[in-house]
Amino acid sequence: MSAERVDRLDGRCAVVTGSSAGIGRGIAESLVRSGADVVLSGRTPETLAAAVEELRALAGPGQQVLGLNADLSQEEQIDDFFDRVRAEVGRLDILVANIGGGQVKPFFDLTREDWTSVFDLNLLGPFLVSQRGARLMRECGSEHASITLVSSIRAHTAKPGRAVYASTKAAMNQLMRVMARELAPFGIRVNALLPGITDTPLTRRNPEAFAEAIKQVPLEGAATPADMGRAVAFLASDAARFITGQELAVDGGELLHGD
Repeated sequence: MSAERVDRLDGRCAVVTGSSAGIGRGIAESLVRSGADVVLSGRTPETLAAAVEELRALAGPGQQVLGLNADLSQEEQIDDFFDRVRAEVGRLDILVANIGGGQVKPFFDLTREDWTSVFDLNLLGPFLVSQRGARLMRECGSEHASITLVSSIRAHTAKPGRAVYASTKAAMNQLMRVMARELAPFGIRVNALLPGITDTPLTRRNPEAFAEAIKQVPLEGAATPADMGRAVAFLASDAARFITGQELAVDGGELLHGD
């Protein structure tokens, strides 16, 4: 066992939702580099096609990289998406539920619609994707089944304006723990990735906020999507075969501030 490469993912099929750009794109690339067949999903066909083309250039002989256009925040599209995964690839070993979004809004300005829309996106969406993905893992008898929910360090901080977003991420972490307990008998491990400030096109839209966020990072600077990808590849690999129900913060020490 000591001579084996336990970090490789050759022969396994991974689905990464929301993987056309940003953190999802970085995760998909790391899984490709680790040898997995990877199915990307995205809502914009052109962006998805470009990401698939770039990742295919990194793939080895016989390694599959597919793109399936879908909006997985919409419940009616989830079953169809996984039916296509079964038809195109035939199995599922690794699922990364990278669905979410949020807003910064003062407590007194929050509405019922703010709560329901963000909870549906950040909690209900990942739950439905994970439930459907776990069913496929169980059906195909995967021996290396792993689910990673993309959460956030905001689940453990109390920054003003993040009441809804932080609540959904805290709830996601608890969902992850319950999933880990219930899915363990089927050999499915479940963990959560908690990104800190990450250099993506989305975070770059507000240069002042991005610069201010970086000041809170003890290791200085922002994480990259590749940093998130390497962490997820580890969680999906046999190197993490006895790790389940855990939160992995990739934040350069930002949580050490406690706020």
